[in-house]
Amino acid sequence: MGLVCNEIIKNYSNLKRNLPLLSYENTYLDYINSEQSYMESNRFTKDKEYWENLFKTLPEPITIPKSINNTNITNSSKANRIVFTVDKSLINDIRNFCKNNKVSEFNFFMAVFGLYLSRVCKTEDFVVGTPILNRNNFNAKRTCGMFISTAPFRFEINNNISFAEFCSIIGKNSLSMLRHQQYPYSKILDYLRENDTEIPNLYNVLISYQITNTQSNEEGINYNTTWSFNGNCSDPLNIQLFDLNDTGNLNIAYDYQTDMYQSSDINFMHNRIIYIINQV
Repeated sequence: MGLVCNEIIKNYSNLKRNLPLLSYENTYLDYINSEQSYMESNRFTKDKEYWENLFKTLPEPITIPKSINNTNITNSSKANRIVFTVDKSLINDIRNFCKNNKVSEFNFFMAVFGLYLSRVCKTEDFVVGTPILNRNNFNAKRTCGMFISTAPFRFEINNNISFAEFCSIIGKNSLSMLRHQQYPYSKILDYLRENDTEIPNLYNVLISYQITNTQSNEEGINYNTTWSFNGNCSDPLNIQLFDLNDTGNLNIAYDYQTDMYQSSDINFMHNRIIYIINQV
């Protein structure tokens, strides 16, 4: 969407100045062809081995405690979104911590939410979903289209290490996962369901980190982008950390299925997350 927004503005600017519209050397067809080649490659086989080894044993899906005690689950995707803006001074503290400990902000937040989920779900081995860009080369990064995929990120909590060490381990695991990111999540589920057809989705919580620069003043045009929530969520809870306009601010959106959670649950959760960050 960042590419789409920026290209719309550039074309708009070119039209105003009587310049030609942008030309496109790369198309999504190139990606489709590369995906078909990948499925028959040695790399596909190595990626398959990585994911199957990671899930030789299978943790139970986690469910965050909630105030709703309903027995009539409708499997509805109907959802609400609550958005919080993280205080600027706290963001500066987070960035200083990350710089001093040589960890990325993504890994920092994964560690914070991982710690929280471990405590409230009373488990030290669990999986969350995380979207990954899946753009593996320069051409892909310049091509509009659906590249993103979802990867299951496995947490194994060690209570005998510091939080900074925990962040570093998550960083190493993230790099390992990204080396095998092209392998489809659906293939992982197919493998697991060969022995047990009742295996559900590996995760009930998804954590997304999206810092997308959709604000460029090169064209001298003032504009703003917003993210419109569609009122549905495929998982019980999606946690979206984002900054769409390159403001340096950070928003945390909680998309929650209304059959599972209510606003008080989300407010409580967010307050605990901020508390953990302040303790760090």
